[in-house]
Amino acid sequence: MIAAWDIEEGFPVYFRLVTADLEDASFLKEALNEINSFGIKIDELVVDGGYHSAAGIRKLNEFKIPFILRTPNNGKLYKELVTRHLPDETKSAGPLRCLKRDFILEVVGKKRSNLRAYVVTDVEKKNREIMKHLIEEGELELNFLAKEDEYKLKTAGVFVLISNADLSAEEVISAYRRRRRG
Repeated sequence: MIAAWDIEEGFPVYFRLVTADLEDASFLKEALNEINSFGIKIDELVVDGGYHSAAGIRKLNEFKIPFILRTPNNGKLYKELVTRHLPDETKSAGPLRCLKRDFILEVVGKKRSNLRAYVVTDVEKKNREIMKHLIEEGELELNFLAKEDEYKLKTAGVFVLISNADLSAEEVISAYRRRRRG
């Protein structure tokens, strides 16, 4: 589904059901043209799923509209970015308090490109996921974790957002929260 929301009023102004290959940007281009034909100005694309590959991100970038998207946690791009750029809680200036939650953020800029990755740890979610895993597995001793468990705990509460806009930490979290509401 493609939907356009009036963020200030909080209601949809356009929607379209799509049964196309999400990596094919032609249906999105048609929808954007249709939205523009109604006189609706698009300030930002908030995208969930479908465009998380390098090719999909390049296609989104061609629209010249600011966008933000969340990569799936099981995707190649997520794993690569998290492995190389996981926010280090011990080296950070401390969590960012935003919308009554604590976040730790690492910004990864792309040279020769306007794209940025934001690797974010939601501290509350991380703590919940770690406790849930340890209780379910009955492993309250962190010294005896298998490699896959170690990765799960290391990436608990972590998400990756990609954008072609240079966003402040507060804007990243706000956009992420809007994505969840929309």
